[in-house]
Amino acid sequence: MKLLHLCSFLASNAAIFSLSAQTTDIPVFITNQTGSVWTFPQNGPFPYDPTAHSPNPVVSGLVRPLGISYSPNGRFVYFADRDVPAIYRFPSNGPFPSTPESVVTSGINSPTDIGITPDGSTGFITNRDDQRVYTFSTAGTLPRPATVAVTGLPADADTYHIAISPDGKTGYVSSASNNAIYAFSTTGPFPVAASSPIVTFSGGPVYGLSGMTFSADGSTVFVTDYGDGAIYSFPANGPFPIDLATQSPIVTGALIVGASDIQFSSDGTTVFIPDDERSVYSFPAAGPFPYSVTAADLKVTNLPVGSSLFGIATWSPWIQTASLHGNNLILANYLNANAPASVRGLFFVLQGDDLNHALESAAPTRNAFSTYASQTAQMSLSRLVNDHLGQQRWRNHKQTLPSETASIENTESLMAESDVVAMNYRSKKEQKQSARCCQKKNVGVWFGAFGEYANAKPRHQTPDFNTGSGGAVVACDYNGIYPNPIGAGVAYAHTHVHEDEDAGYANIDQGDVFIYGTFPVANWYFDAAVWGGYYHSKNARNVSFTDFFGNEAKCKTHGWQLSPHFEIGYDHWMNWLGLEPFVMADYVACWEHHARESGPTLLNFGQKGRYCSLVRGEAGLRIQEMLSYCWGTLTFMEKASYAYQKAFHTGKINAFLIGSPGSFTVTTLTAAQNMGVGEIEVLIEPINKSCYASLAFHVEAGSKYQAYQGMVQIGKDF
Repeated sequence: MKLLHLCSFLASNAAIFSLSAQTTDIPVFITNQTGSVWTFPQNGPFPYDPTAHSPNPVVSGLVRPLGISYSPNGRFVYFADRDVPAIYRFPSNGPFPSTPESVVTSGINSPTDIGITPDGSTGFITNRDDQRVYTFSTAGTLPRPATVAVTGLPADADTYHIAISPDGKTGYVSSASNNAIYAFSTTGPFPVAASSPIVTFSGGPVYGLSGMTFSADGSTVFVTDYGDGAIYSFPANGPFPIDLATQSPIVTGALIVGASDIQFSSDGTTVFIPDDERSVYSFPAAGPFPYSVTAADLKVTNLPVGSSLFGIATWSPWIQTASLHGNNLILANYLNANAPASVRGLFFVLQGDDLNHALESAAPTRNAFSTYASQTAQMSLSRLVNDHLGQQRWRNHKQTLPSETASIENTESLMAESDVVAMNYRSKKEQKQSARCCQKKNVGVWFGAFGEYANAKPRHQTPDFNTGSGGAVVACDYNGIYPNPIGAGVAYAHTHVHEDEDAGYANIDQGDVFIYGTFPVANWYFDAAVWGGYYHSKNARNVSFTDFFGNEAKCKTHGWQLSPHFEIGYDHWMNWLGLEPFVMADYVACWEHHARESGPTLLNFGQKGRYCSLVRGEAGLRIQEMLSYCWGTLTFMEKASYAYQKAFHTGKINAFLIGSPGSFTVTTLTAAQNMGVGEIEVLIEPINKSCYASLAFHVEAGSKYQAYQGMVQIGKDF
């Protein structure tokens, strides 16, 4: 139903809104106090002469039309006719000339301006004769009655203009005769009392503050000084009160005579000002300020003699932000301030959960998952080396255990001489073989591989995701300096990321070189390793939400990693049993290059280069038990520990919409992980062989992250 509704809306408003149309195709409407409404295109040619185009005007036969405003969905244009008195509307796409439809015909006696809340549900009307603000519902059968919404304005306020904040929570009313602006809550219950003046203009002209408009992000209010033809601005959130007399105007110009109203163009780059001399001027929204309007800024001219322009209405599909928070609010504010209407139009018809889901799908936040996956894969590679060093410490310890020859010698006295001779011959031969086997060689080569599955719940308006990783290391040990090895090697890992709800995926390849060693001091040991490498990721975000199927936004990211590892522990050996309390720390630092997405969707983002890291600390106990057999030994190794893991800036993406100015920052993966860790490993060593093999299973689990890793190692001493 929503899709059919949107298609119907787009078809019926093709003249003002198209996803492929330029923002500047949306028409601007202006009211002429002599009884008509005119229009001009935002893309010119300028100066534009409305009388040279047909139809002119688009609405006629009125008495005294003043304030004018688009509906938030862009479908209608509302205006106030003060002397009827009534509120009317007409379809923004015509046909023209248009016969307006009555919206409010009772409850008001001198309406001067109208403002519509961003959700399109409620209208507010300034009423000059009794200095009140009235409200009405846009739903239901028309015409509708108006009821009192705001009281308490001064009797001589001369209220002409109203503006509604982008979040829909606050209304501003200007008082031309008092040179003041008042605020009121639009959320009711009504009637409410207006505030004390939040803005004043002491020493201003006799007829001063008039038209108002908000910047796209809602942070700034622009207000016209009718008497002097100047423009001032002030922060929408204060602090209040503010006296504009203490500030300089941001726009001046002797050509502007009676600046009655003000509105941004649909793309937010230009600001239009109608005046009493049948003209519309403009100035660039970004300045530089102060700006002086010249003849080159003339946009509309040559309206009929006697015309006095009052109101101006532009429309842009602003994203409604009242129900948003977190990353969704950050992205919506950025798009409202910087994105073209063709992009904002994807979201403006959405509300509630549909809007939140759409912004989550559109945001580039999920590109952080691949970086995080490369960091956790690096931790898994490091775990292979860490386990290898533990194996080598145990193998060295085995050389210090009592040999079997002592028990053989004790039995010789009980045997016949011939048997003793034969046994001595065999035992000496076996001892030589055993000695050659058990004596630790100076050089060893080993290979290790792992496979891992992990699930992460990052929250922060991003979906859960799973990773599947696999990798291998090849390294060489050297035992010629310490009883335990030092060594070096190379490593490779591949990781696939799958986001829940088919929101996207990524494939990461990374390679490393590394050095490592374990250094004993009495029963203490110190393990250390340093990794350095490169990673490359191919990311794909599936941008899809209500009534929009944008396909994939793809990008390639790459960067460099540096990862030190350090562990300290204590070995307590009891022949066949070993206890090893330990504490370790790992750090993965990433320097990631900038990236740009591409694809058929309108929502391709670029992201800036960044530095980020992943920190992990772990403390616990290892236990080793050895079983001897005629063919060799089996050593079982168990580990139980607590791990703390936290990403720093890994989930922080500083991004921008490709083709648009500005930037914004979204974050995810900020929560620390507190995890329980368990591991079981079996080390296999055949007798009279200088080789070994191991199998291990590692699990770590917390409330928002779980990982399951299998490992295998084989090695040979030379």
